[in-house]
Amino acid sequence: MEIKPDRISALRRLEEIKSFESSRNYHSGSNNNSQDKLKGIPLKTIAAVAGTIALVIVGGIGFYRWSNSCPAGQQKVNDRCVVEPHTVQENNITNNISQGDNNTSRDDNNISRGERTLFPTIPNQYRDQGIEAFKQGNYEQAVNYFAQAVQYNRNDPEVLIYYNNALARQEGSPFTFAVVVPVGSKQDIAQEILRGVALSQNQFNANGGFNGQLLEIVVANDADKPEEAKKIAQQLVDDKYKSVLAVIGHNTSNATGAAVYEYQNASQPLAIISPTSTNSQLQGTTFFRTVPSNLKEGQQLAEYIRNQLGLTKVVIFYNRDQALFSNDLREQFTKKFEQLGGQVVWNINLTEPKLDVNQKLNESVSQQYQAQAALLFPESQYVSTALEIVKVKANSNNPKVRSLKLLGSSTLYENKTLKEGGNAIEGLILSLPWFREAPQSKNFAQKAAQQWGGKISWSTATSYDATQALIQALSSNPSRATVLQRLRRVNLSPQHTSGNPIQFSPEEEIQMEPVLIKVEKGQFKILQSN
Repeated sequence: MEIKPDRISALRRLEEIKSFESSRNYHSGSNNNSQDKLKGIPLKTIAAVAGTIALVIVGGIGFYRWSNSCPAGQQKVNDRCVVEPHTVQENNITNNISQGDNNTSRDDNNISRGERTLFPTIPNQYRDQGIEAFKQGNYEQAVNYFAQAVQYNRNDPEVLIYYNNALARQEGSPFTFAVVVPVGSKQDIAQEILRGVALSQNQFNANGGFNGQLLEIVVANDADKPEEAKKIAQQLVDDKYKSVLAVIGHNTSNATGAAVYEYQNASQPLAIISPTSTNSQLQGTTFFRTVPSNLKEGQQLAEYIRNQLGLTKVVIFYNRDQALFSNDLREQFTKKFEQLGGQVVWNINLTEPKLDVNQKLNESVSQQYQAQAALLFPESQYVSTALEIVKVKANSNNPKVRSLKLLGSSTLYENKTLKEGGNAIEGLILSLPWFREAPQSKNFAQKAAQQWGGKISWSTATSYDATQALIQALSSNPSRATVLQRLRRVNLSPQHTSGNPIQFSPEEEIQMEPVLIKVEKGQFKILQSN
């Protein structure tokens, strides 16, 4: 639905949206207590929701008057009166920050509620103006600017989060979660995670929050480095961020592993729910995840190779050193494959100095090893190395090398694989936590695509689920302890998630199965069972 300001007032459009949304209620309580029920809305185009709400707020009255002139201090932008740059007033500062959280982000360059952008390479003048207003505590003007920033770049989740944060601050006493993402060399992954979080936050806030309290998201950057992840965790458990009730993150198992201890052993332990870390050894009294562990991914690949393809001998390319994901997946696959009567004939280290891929492939199919399939389990920073193996295999003069079946891990699921792999990756089979074409995922995938203007990845879905789970763990006057306690009892139906029910085992593992996909005609497609 598109707002047409020259035909209808903002108030009337907002009433239409509310009427449309009233047909679907979201009840997230894990028991029958009515105060634990949360309402939600269907996903909408960002411009329709954020833009309309912003106009109502900026107008300061129940409708927005369109005219040829603007009040003092405002100017016309796209047929609307908005505050001129650098005229943010300081006399309308609403202090809704809990004591102990004041001004901390001014010193923490990798943490932000809206005081800075963590994506400076993405230009957006409205975002920058919103940041200035937010830093001064003028949340009314921040809402206005961030709403325009959302319309300017609908695909950017950071500005939607900041828009909702400004709304939450304006309303007062917000609930606060933190999300830790890998900005920098993994900016795309960071944004994929933030899209899921922003989606859930926007839905929650647009429906009025919980008992009138809205949700604020603190965004942090650990650059996917274990040492940085540990520092971020130490900051978030500190009294400076005592309003943070739980953490979504981190991305890789290496980063999450470095941070879990800090959350678990804090004076007030903090729940951490990772949407992307799959190492099966990651455990802790405060650690949860909304993604199947390597145990399930390894079992799925082993069963498919042995039972569906009928193969018995495979070679594995993996990262051996300081690789919590890659090495763990190799171990989980090997254990299950051997139980099924298969054999891993060779484990090849992707970080081996002067790795001769052609030589390794030819040896793999030699009389000594007789490999029938090659498995690629790279850490995310070694995806290019894995793709080089794929291309060397496709161009090999050895027919046995060319006939090797190729299977891999979820780290290969990215556009880079399709672009760099080209025809060489045709037929590649991957195991994913979630896939948009799976029957149970299609409804959410379509709504999310409408929100962001394109297809979404599995990490967007699992980060959405993580945020949804934490929202259900909220209650009146929540604390870190109550959120942690209630998170263990979360029970969400598929209608309120990315497609799978969310319920945690006693070990805090999500009870869901991964999905097999295949590259067909240059696209990722769900693998049809035989």
